[in-house]
Amino acid sequence: MKLITIITLIFLSFASAVFSQNNPVKSPILFNIFADRDSVCPGDSVIVNATISGGDGGPYSVYCNYLSTYITLPYVIYPVDNHVWNFTVNDSSGNQTTDNFIVFVHSVPHSSFSSDTVVGCDILTVNYSVTQTEQNCLYIWDFGDVSSGFNNFAISVNPTHTYYNPGFYDVMLTAISQYGCKSITIVMSMAVIYQTPVSLFNFTPEISQAGDTIQFNNLSYYGNYWHWDFGDGTSSEFENPTHVYTNNGNYTVTLIAYSNHVTTYSPACSDTFSLSKTVNVELLNLENFLKIYPNPANDKLNITLEEKATLEIINSQGQIVVSKSLTERTNNLEVSDLPGGVYSLRITTNKGIAVRKLIKQ
Repeated sequence: MKLITIITLIFLSFASAVFSQNNPVKSPILFNIFADRDSVCPGDSVIVNATISGGDGGPYSVYCNYLSTYITLPYVIYPVDNHVWNFTVNDSSGNQTTDNFIVFVHSVPHSSFSSDTVVGCDILTVNYSVTQTEQNCLYIWDFGDVSSGFNNFAISVNPTHTYYNPGFYDVMLTAISQYGCKSITIVMSMAVIYQTPVSLFNFTPEISQAGDTIQFNNLSYYGNYWHWDFGDGTSSEFENPTHVYTNNGNYTVTLIAYSNHVTTYSPACSDTFSLSKTVNVELLNLENFLKIYPNPANDKLNITLEEKATLEIINSQGQIVVSKSLTERTNNLEVSDLPGGVYSLRITTNKGIAVRKLIKQ
């Protein structure tokens, strides 16, 4: 009887050791997975972390179901769309718990744009527009025109920019949504501005009669070819032509200087300049007694002249935009209200006429 009891005790002790190794006591794991933010823009980073306790006390392993990989906390993810991120935690005893969080991914705004022209001559105004606008979106423009200072930038859906200098301009549009998502579009050489010629000439002799040969001297710059109208029904394409008037009289001579920049989008850049040529009537050359400065002008224009005169400022359409009497030796003229562009100054005295080119910035 005693022998049987001993054998029973030995068997029970062995059975208890096997159960402890393969069938540990189950205990719930307290698992809270979380992200440092719940909404982002595509490609933004999100830091994942968690609080873990319970089970067999660790160590714990965390598995990301979406990425199909074990991770080490804290962990960085880069969501690209709205998604529920599920995670599973295990301890060495086989205890397991799952938890999740949601990250909302906001869409990136469109930043494509267009313009009403891409090629032109200075001075050129270009109208830009966003191709597809969105509500509560901020549009920031960089016109690539560093020389224009603060005017190089604009915050608008449909901005306008004027290019005063020739060059190739890269234009950039940055679109920022109400959630801070950003999209940038850069168009290289979006605006191509060519140099506009400046037409200018004089002639000799100042005093002539019908039948005399008049030499016209082309003083233009940035021009590649020219067209002369001598005011008597004849013309010339030479750079420095001569001409003979058969009748006495007053003739308006016009020179048009053209550049060689002809494209599908823009004709050649050109500039027109006219002078009055009187045959058999003495015409005073005012150029030796006239000073105009600064030129180009911004706000003020100073004109120094030996005698009283009448000033006319004529725009590129041939319209007289300013008419003023010059009564002082040095006359100060306010030109801040004039739009930027190229103008002709025509100064008339009792003895003759002088015409000068004015560039208004």
